[in-house]
Amino acid sequence: MTTITTFTRRVAALLGLLLILAVPAFAQTATTSTTLSTALTDTSGQFVTVASATNVEAGGMLFIDREAMDVVSVNSTTARVRRAASGTQAAPHPASSVVYVAAKAQKASIFTPAKPAFGTCTRANEAFLPQIDTRTGDVWDCPVGDAVWVPLNQVLTVKTVQFNLDNGSGTTIDAELIRHPRAIVITACRIVYDDATTGTVAGGTMQIGTTVGGTDVVAATNYENAKAVGTTTAMVVAAGKIAAGTPVLVRHTGVAATNAGMAYAECDYVVR
Repeated sequence: MTTITTFTRRVAALLGLLLILAVPAFAQTATTSTTLSTALTDTSGQFVTVASATNVEAGGMLFIDREAMDVVSVNSTTARVRRAASGTQAAPHPASSVVYVAAKAQKASIFTPAKPAFGTCTRANEAFLPQIDTRTGDVWDCPVGDAVWVPLNQVLTVKTVQFNLDNGSGTTIDAELIRHPRAIVITACRIVYDDATTGTVAGGTMQIGTTVGGTDVVAATNYENAKAVGTTTAMVVAAGKIAAGTPVLVRHTGVAATNAGMAYAECDYVVR
């Protein structure tokens, strides 16, 4: 009896092992993305032309900025779509915008409920990454080496230390604005005055670059005279794409001590 029981147990264990080996290994797949070849200039256009038609198929979905679109039919790289799908809002989209693509069978895995801010995640457990919550328009990723959900398209804001504008004519001060572990896109920058300017401060400037004294992100922008506390001076972003781990530096150039004012640089960015 003992021999039979032992044999039976061994057979059961072997069958269990074979069943485990028969289950296919789970593989995390990158969500397909491409770019918009031609701008959508209104909220009613039904045709979307993309750089690549991979996974673009009838019954699938496209997601551009914060608008979802149902794919009705496809002809080469042009898809006929229904705008403002899944409760999103239709909006114009410039050429070269990122387009996330979900084939018909992928939609349920890519368009998922909202992820909790700073909620934990395991990359290997997710069928597709990134994932999209159409209710909020947020795109979420579980980055390699991380264990928390990261929003890729939420607009975040960062600012420098405060600069004393009258620290000496031509005198420069350099400060780090941000050094992000992931690639980012700086979308807008401004000078913010938190002490009113008096006298002539327009000779002073603020500029932003990826090297000390650089201007590749924002060219030198003059301060403005007679600015009240809380007002701003717009800065023109020349190149907003920043590689992962790259420092973004701000240089302040001051004016003579007979003038007055305090300001800092503030920039909006999204994680890419």
